[in-house]
Amino acid sequence: MGLSDDEIGQLNFLEYDALLKRKHMADDRLRLNAGYIYAAIYNTALTGDPNREAKQPEDIVPSMAKPTGPPDLRTMKPEEQKNYMFNVFMGSGKRSMR
Repeated sequence: MGLSDDEIGQLNFLEYDALLKRKHMADDRLRLNAGYIYAAIYNTALTGDPNREAKQPEDIVPSMAKPTGPPDLRTMKPEEQKNYMFNVFMGSGKRSMR
């Protein structure tokens, strides 16, 4: 992180948090650079599946991942809907209502 152990030990929590965030941002930039290469190779591969979805460089950067919302219950089978609802309201560990 660019500081010695003694210098890191003298930081307060806010300074350490800012330093850690800066490190995570630098790591994400490196992952994003690798993501450009990954997406270019994947999207232009000749032997790939012609129906594949195009990859984006952000796909390999965890902090840039698109948030996934709740699943669309209309597309689920009834058994999957039941399991999803039980997991939401009862938790996955309780088996008393199944």
